Parts: sequence; structure tokens; C-alpha cells
Amino acid sequence: MSPILSLVTFVLSMAVSIEVSKKKPSRIAGAILLVSLVYLNLYGPSPLGFGLCIGSGWTLLNLAAFRMFPQ
Repeated sequence: MSPILSLVTFVLSMAVSIEVSKKKPSRIAGAILLVSLVYLNLYGPSPLGFGLCIGSGWTLLNLAAFRMFPQ
């Protein structure tokens, strides 16, 4: 896979993961994170798995920060 295609795949999978996780962050983001971690464990490093992992992890981190420090 070319570097440009890898970058595009990573950015798109991260964006999709963040947008999908916004619907019900606690349930969907956790499920996406677990599935992406299993995918990375089975198939090794890939832009798709890494993007899904980073995007859903980012959503969970934001959710935890908002719960710890309400505005």
C-alpha cells in the first residue's frame, strides 16, 4: 500500500470512528475500540485498525474528561 493511500485510509477510518461514536459514546466507542484492537492483534499493524482505535479511543478519552470535569 502506498504511503498516501495509507494516510487517506487512516484519516477516513479515524473520522468515521469519531462520528459513529458520537451517537452513543459509552457503548459504541467501546465496541469499536475492542473490535479494532482485536483486528490489530490478528492482522498486525494497518491504517484501518489504527485509525479506528485512535478515533474511538479519542472519543472515550473526551467522554471520561467531561465526566471528571463537568462544565
